[in-house]
Amino acid sequence: MTVHELTDDRAPQSVEQHRARAAASPAVLANPAALGLAGFAVANLLLSVINVGWLPHSAIPAVLPLGFFAGGIAQLIAAAGEFRRGNTFGVTGFGSYGVFWLALVGFLGVEEPKFPSPAAASHALAVFLLCWMIWTVLLWVATFRVSLVLNLLFLDLIAVFAFLAAGLGFGNTTLVQVGGYLGIVLSVIGFYGALEAVVNETFGRLVIPNRTRSPRRRANVRITAIRTPKIRIVLPGGRSGGRRPADIAAAGDGRGPAPVGDRVHRATTRLARSPARDIGHLADV
Repeated sequence: MTVHELTDDRAPQSVEQHRARAAASPAVLANPAALGLAGFAVANLLLSVINVGWLPHSAIPAVLPLGFFAGGIAQLIAAAGEFRRGNTFGVTGFGSYGVFWLALVGFLGVEEPKFPSPAAASHALAVFLLCWMIWTVLLWVATFRVSLVLNLLFLDLIAVFAFLAAGLGFGNTTLVQVGGYLGIVLSVIGFYGALEAVVNETFGRLVIPNRTRSPRRRANVRITAIRTPKIRIVLPGGRSGGRRPADIAAAGDGRGPAPVGDRVHRATTRLARSPARDIGHLADV
């Protein structure tokens, strides 16, 4: 088998070679963040409009299916997608607020009528939102290593939970309205994040800006040059010449061309035994 047959993609391949080639190639996974952010933003927008007072409280039944499917199911699907991508923050964030919306839908649609009075239901919902505000504060700390959009989104979500919990707990409709306005801003930020993810990946370049930071420090290995010393060979008749190990391996031992595997093995063995200079350096970014 020649080198051309090894490197030419058009050469006939067996089924085993094709499967090995497909397994070795990295799988390209879609970004599920757009789906999760859009689902959260849509469901939150309708609920925030009701909290502001633009729609009456009797419009809550319209929030239930939207919160169940867009706020709950869509975010859980996004969490599953982030799990495949190995994104711990994405799994935790989308999974948590997907469960939040499912629990909120269950509270508003099933449990709220069971309370003895509307005031008791409001107090229970205030404690419910306060618990989620505490968890949001903890997740907000991690957003400083993710992106500016998510940092602002979680910061706004903390304020929304705080104003709604205070308004429902103390029976202050003004605080609830402030929480509703902040919720509308929250949906705008969510729509922006979803649009940024979709447009930038679709166009394959930066179209909508979003200041991002790597979730972990990575080492960047850069090879500047590899210089191998020449090996001096005395030829018959007293002639001598300098040849590199790769040239010697390619020439064989005089009995015809050596197999490709032997040539690569001999070349790498000689390189390992000889000192190399300027291999490169490790830059921590």
